[in-house]
Parts: sequence; structure tokens; C-alpha cells
Amino acid sequence: MRRMRKNKPPRKSFAAIGEFAFIKKIVDASRRDMRMGLPAGIKAVVPNGDDAAVLLIKPSRSRECLAVSADMLVEGVHFDTSLMSYHEIGMKAIVANISDMAAIGGAKPFCCVVCLAIPVDINVENVDKILSGIRLAARNDALSLLGGDTVRSRKGIVISVTILGALAKNSVIERRGASVGDLLCATGTFGDAAAGLSVLSARSGRFGLGIEDERRGNGKPSSGEYGQLVRAYRRPRHRLSEAIAIAASSGRPTAMMDSSDGLAACARAISSSSGLGARVFLEDVPLSRSFMRWTTLYASGLKDPKFPWRAVLEGGEEYELVFTASRSSIAALKKRIDFSIVGEMTRGPDVDFLLHGKKMKGEWRGYENF
Repeated sequence: MRRMRKNKPPRKSFAAIGEFAFIKKIVDASRRDMRMGLPAGIKAVVPNGDDAAVLLIKPSRSRECLAVSADMLVEGVHFDTSLMSYHEIGMKAIVANISDMAAIGGAKPFCCVVCLAIPVDINVENVDKILSGIRLAARNDALSLLGGDTVRSRKGIVISVTILGALAKNSVIERRGASVGDLLCATGTFGDAAAGLSVLSARSGRFGLGIEDERRGNGKPSSGEYGQLVRAYRRPRHRLSEAIAIAASSGRPTAMMDSSDGLAACARAISSSSGLGARVFLEDVPLSRSFMRWTTLYASGLKDPKFPWRAVLEGGEEYELVFTASRSSIAALKKRIDFSIVGEMTRGPDVDFLLHGKKMKGEWRGYENF
């Protein structure tokens, strides 16, 4: 008798899984095996899954820890050479990694290694410009460039940076420490980098928020009205000094990360890691004057119901610090740095985004690669 074959379940595409679910798979699997590879005397204070892993070298009398993080930029995914200079691409690769050091509690970066995958037909001068940007950003933070590797790429540039930093064990701030009632706080403003990318994209006739800027001439982005937005995208800055300041405060944060993937992603990551929910009050999210001018100019021509909040919550690329703190700690933290209170942690798994008390429709996730 012929056996009937069971129908196999349909295969899931990688995009259907999503970036954060994929990372969780890696984290869950690797944490089970992590202890096998650590030499005696080394303990993982913060395992993988946060902005940086943190290792405690037990023989050290100072209780100083080693923070390790890696980040990768891929041409066509994370940057477009028609929208940024090669020098700026190199600088951004280092700034993004230093931001991870800031996010774990203000680890002081001291060295990095850089790996480059380069197409064979790339102009040598452009490679030199990438390296000059890397060196300048590293020099700005007294970061030693120890070396790395170069390989051939069949298509596009890939920059991979691994960075090491040092911080005291009692300065470590993870994503998972938030408690119910903690306030959700953030440095800086949001949406500028996403708006800057949209301005550049519209001027190049490529992609963006569906905006064709026909009223601003055919040239490069102006250094006036749009200058701040373009700079925010092309030359972002990290918040290492602010992270060091608040980590040393008597009212230190309970959880922290950076906003490279957007404010919505931060709210969800801190909530998920802490086993809590959150409410984000959009009217309290700080926006720059340049961003507000940009929204006023473009709002009338758009039918996107998520505009401009899509840029604010999901644009990313700001490298701001997003952290939680108890209400009693806010005054002490305010003495150290300037920040805004944008929400609060709640019971339950829901993360809600509210505008003047009304819940915003749709799912707000932040930037995902897949």
C-alpha cells in the first residue's frame, strides 16, 4: 500500500521572522553554550543580547569590566554613497560603536578593530576617505585602531567594527532593570536624522517619505533650513560623556540603551527585557525647530497617517540615550545632564504610544533590518 506523504508546513521567510526575533534565537542558543568558552577567572556580567557584552576579569582588584561590542554597516542597507561622503561613512561606523559603549553605562572605549569588504573596482581614493573618517572619529575619542582585515566584496562596501571599552562593575546599566512606575527618559531630539535622509533622498530623486522637493531647486541640500537635519543623518554624535555622567550619579538609571533603531524600538526592548509594558507620550517627545519646519512644509502633500511620527519613533540613527529611572532619581539625574521624560513603565506586556491621551493606531516597532 502506498504511504501518503504528510504535507510539510510552509517555510517561513527570513523577513517573516524579523530581526529582533532572529537575534533572540541567537542569544538564547549562545547563552546556553557561553560558559564553555570562558577561561577561569572571567565572568559574563552582561551576556550577549544587550548593547554590549560585559566581562568581569576576576583577578582585577579594581572590579573593572571589559565591554565588547560589534557593529556592521552595509552599503545599500545602512548607507548610500550618493547621500553621504566616504569620509562621513567611516566616521559613522565608529560613532555607532562608541554609542554602544555609552548605552551599557558609559564604558570608556580604548581600542577597536575594523574589517572592510571592498569591491575590486572601487576607487582607491574613496577607500582612503573611509579610513580617514574612521581614524578621525577614533582620534576624537582617544580610541586606538589596532588593525583588522580586508576582503573582496562582490557587490558593495561592508564595514565591520569591533570595539572594546572599560567600566567599573557598579557602573553597568542593562536594558532589563526597569520597574513599574519608572519614568522613560531620553536625551536630545528625535526625527532629525530620518528627516535629513528624506531631504537627501528627495533631492537625489530616490526614495524617502514619498516627497519630491520641487520647490527647493535642483542642487545639494542647503546649509540653512535643512542643514541641521542633513548633519544629523550624515554626522551623528554619540552620548558617551552623558552616559558617564549619569552612571556616576546618585540617582542612576535603572535601564538604558541607545536609539540607533528608533525610540519605538527602545521602548519595546526595555519593556521586553524588564518583563513590563510602557506608555510613550508623543506630545512629550522633544522635536527640533528644524524638524517642525520640515513637517510643516511637507505635511500638506502627504496622505501618510503616520507622518511625522514614523520619522520620530521609527527613523532611528540618532544615537541618543533612552533610559528609565525611578521618580525619586530624576532630580539628581537632572543635575548631571539635560533630558526629557517621554513616558512611563507599566504592568503587562503592552507598549502604547499615546498622543494627548489617545492611543495611536497601528504597530510601532522601530527600524528592523528584515
